[in-house]
Amino acid sequence: MYRILIGIALLLVLIIAGGTVYAAVFHASSAADETGGDQAQANTTNEDIFAGIGKIRVLTAGTKSATVILSIAFPYIVEDKVFSEELAARVNDFRNIAVEYFMSFTLEELRRQSEQAIKDELLRRYNSRLRLGQIKRLFFYDYMILE
Repeated sequence: MYRILIGIALLLVLIIAGGTVYAAVFHASSAADETGGDQAQANTTNEDIFAGIGKIRVLTAGTKSATVILSIAFPYIVEDKVFSEELAARVNDFRNIAVEYFMSFTLEELRRQSEQAIKDELLRRYNSRLRLGQIKRLFFYDYMILE
């Protein structure tokens, strides 16, 4: 009985390994065919949107405070696994940077800031924390100031 179970386990391992090798070879050749070969494939980038920071709610400074509700996202290259891992590891840093930034303004000061100026400053602060890559641009999915 023990030999039969070992034989079945080995057979399953061989099937899985064979399927993995077949998929890797088949996928690589079909991707090269679809893109026109390795040269065309090397020139394409696969960007995705990093929205892992989530929705941020923060109170502004001052006696007449307001609530800022904000969702920040930015594009990144999926194939850059090292940078992707750094982004995931820095989610709390990104949230804290945004919270500290908005808490430093009164409602009146915040209203005088343009959305682009806010994005530029957050981008500068985020990139100062990153070591393995840089964020090129930020997007706000939500940006509301509630009094």
